[in-house]
Amino acid sequence: MECERAFSLIKSGQNSNILKEKGPYDSMITPKFQLELQNPNIILIFTFFPGFGRWNKDILSLIHNRGGVLREAPDVVITRESLSSEEPILAIEYCSALPAGNNAWQRNGRAYSLGCAGIPYAYINELGGFELGKDRAVKSSRNPNPAVPFSYLCSLHTLNKPIYPVFISSPTATHESKIKFSKVFGYSELSSLIKSLIMNESIKETESRLEKKALELVCLLASNKRGNDSFTSEEWKGAYESDLLLTTYIQSVPHRKWKKKAYIKGLTASAKSLMASVADISIGLTSSELPFCLVPASKRLDLKKIINDLYGDLDPQFNTWLSRENDLVICWIMGFKPRGDDARPDRGLPPLCRMLIGDSIDMLTVVYGPVPPYHLKLLEINPAALMARNGLWESILALSNAVLIDSETIISNLKNAYTQDQWSSSLSAEPQSNIIISSIPARFREDDIDTMLHLLFCHLSNQSGINIFEGLCNPPGGDWSGISLLTADNKKELRWISLPRVSGENTKRPDHVFQIIDPIYNSIILIIESKEKASDLENNIGSKLKTYVSDLICSPPSVERDAGTDWTQTRLEKYPDGIEFASAAAFIANSNQNIESIANKYDVDLIFGFRFNSDTSCTIISYPRTELGTYIQNIIKKFKLFELNVNIVFR
Repeated sequence: MECERAFSLIKSGQNSNILKEKGPYDSMITPKFQLELQNPNIILIFTFFPGFGRWNKDILSLIHNRGGVLREAPDVVITRESLSSEEPILAIEYCSALPAGNNAWQRNGRAYSLGCAGIPYAYINELGGFELGKDRAVKSSRNPNPAVPFSYLCSLHTLNKPIYPVFISSPTATHESKIKFSKVFGYSELSSLIKSLIMNESIKETESRLEKKALELVCLLASNKRGNDSFTSEEWKGAYESDLLLTTYIQSVPHRKWKKKAYIKGLTASAKSLMASVADISIGLTSSELPFCLVPASKRLDLKKIINDLYGDLDPQFNTWLSRENDLVICWIMGFKPRGDDARPDRGLPPLCRMLIGDSIDMLTVVYGPVPPYHLKLLEINPAALMARNGLWESILALSNAVLIDSETIISNLKNAYTQDQWSSSLSAEPQSNIIISSIPARFREDDIDTMLHLLFCHLSNQSGINIFEGLCNPPGGDWSGISLLTADNKKELRWISLPRVSGENTKRPDHVFQIIDPIYNSIILIIESKEKASDLENNIGSKLKTYVSDLICSPPSVERDAGTDWTQTRLEKYPDGIEFASAAAFIANSNQNIESIANKYDVDLIFGFRFNSDTSCTIISYPRTELGTYIQNIIKKFKLFELNVNIVFR
C-alpha cells in the first residue's frame, strides 16, 4: 500500500504529461506499473517490493552503510536502477497519527537517519486531526509542539540534511482548521519534489518553498500557544534567520527556565534530586516543558558537582567528559514502562534533540525509567548487542556523547555512567556496496498474501468491470488510520478514523475490508483475516471480524465526502444502508494441506489458500463454506488475471 501511495504521488506530479498507464503486470508478488510520458517521450517502469528485510539484498543495510545511524525504516524507499546497482533517490514517510504529545516526535529517528545517509526524505504529516474518546465522541484537535516541525527545518536549513517536511490536511480537519493551516499545506510542493527527483531535475525552488511553509507552521503554532513557557513566533523566526547554533541563540533571548514533570511511580529519590538541581542551572531548549535542557558552558562544572554529589565514584572518563568547557544539552528519557517494556515513542527523543542542536554539541542522555536489568548487563559487556536488540538503546547510544542511568532496577556492581568511547566502535558502517534486488523473496510470508488480496480485489476486479471498493488494507506494519465504506448509491464515501487498537473479547481487527456493490445483496462487506499459517487463525475468527466492523459502523462516521471532493464533517449517526457481512481467512497452504478440512475448523464464509512457487507464480485455492461464500466466489470467477502469474482454483 505504501508503494502504491508513492506511485499515486508520482502520477500526480506528472499530471497531464502521462500518455498511457499500464499495470499491474508481470508478478503478483512484485507487481510492475508503467507510465508512458509525453514530454520527454520516455517510459518509466516501477517495480513494487512490499516489505523490508525479505529480499536477497537489504535496502536498509545500504542506508546504514551510507551513514544512516538507526535501523528505523521509512514507509517507502524509491531507487533508480541501472544495470549494476540501485541508487536511492527518495524515502517517504506517511504519518496519519495525531501529531501531538510523544506521537509528534516518534518518527524523528527515521528523518535523522535518512538525512545522515544523504538520502532525500519527505515526511508527510497531516494537520487538523482530532482525538476520539473511548465512546468515539469527538474530543479536541491536536497539534505538535513547534519544536518538532522546527527540528525538520533546522536539519534542512542549518545542518544541510535533505529532510523535507510536507504538511497536508487531515481528512477529519474542520473547515476552520483548513483555513487556519491553508498557507502551510504543501500538496503542490510534494508533487514537484517527487517529480524533480524522479526526473533528475533541480529541487532548489521546491526546497525553498517547503522551508517557508515549515517556518510558517512553526510561527502559527507558537502564536496559538498559551503562556510564556516556549519561544514566541518572533523568536522562532529569529532562530531560523540567525547564523548561530540554536544553543547559542537560546542564550541571546529571554530564558525559559526548564522544569521536568516525571510521572512514573518508580522514580528514584536521586533522580528527583537530579532533576530539581539541574533545573536551577539550565535553560529550556526552546520550551520549559520539553524533555531537553541546555546547560551553558559556564554551568558545566556545576553540573559535574551535582552529579558527583548524588552518585559519586563515577567512571573517570565520564568525569573528564563532564569537565569539558562548552555547552551541553541533556536529553531526559523515561524510556521504559513500569513492566520494563520499551516506551516506543521515546526512541524519537534523541533524534529530535540532535536535529535541533546539530552534531557538534555535547549531549548527555539521562535514562530514569525502570530499565530491564539484562539491558544494564548488556550495556556493560556488549553495547553492540544491546543496540542490535533494542531500538531505544540504539537511538540513545548512536546519538549521545554520554549516558547516565538512574533506575530503580540498577544493579549495584554495574556502572551507571558511560561515555561514547564505550560503544563508538559499534557505530562504524560497513563499506558501501551496490545492490540489485531480486524479485523473488527469500521466503513467502503474510506480506505476499496481503499484496495479492489487494491486487485481486482492488485492481483486477475493477479491470474486469466489477465494482469493488477497498475500505481498509492493513499489511504488516500498515496503517490503522481508518475504515471507509461507500453508501449504497455509490455516491458518498464515509470514513471512521482512530480505529480501536485493542480488540474486544469477541472482536478482531481485520486485515482487509472490501465492499462489493452488488445488484442482489446491495452491499456485501467482505472482511478478511490474513495469516502466514492456518494454525495462526483464531477460533470463531469469522464472527469476531464481523462484530468488529458492525460495532464500528454503528457509531457515527468521522467524515464523509462526495466523489472527487474534499472530506467534510458528517451528521450521520451510523452507516445508513443495509449491509450483508461476509468473512474470509487467507493463509499460505503447503501442498500437503487439505483446504476443505481447514475450512471446517473456522466459522468463515470463504477460505483462500495460497501456494507459492519458486518463480513467484501462485495458485490460490478458493473454498466457500456458506451460500454467501459461494456467491462471492462466483464474483471472483469473473476476474480477468491479465498478465499476472497467478491461477485461481475454485473448489
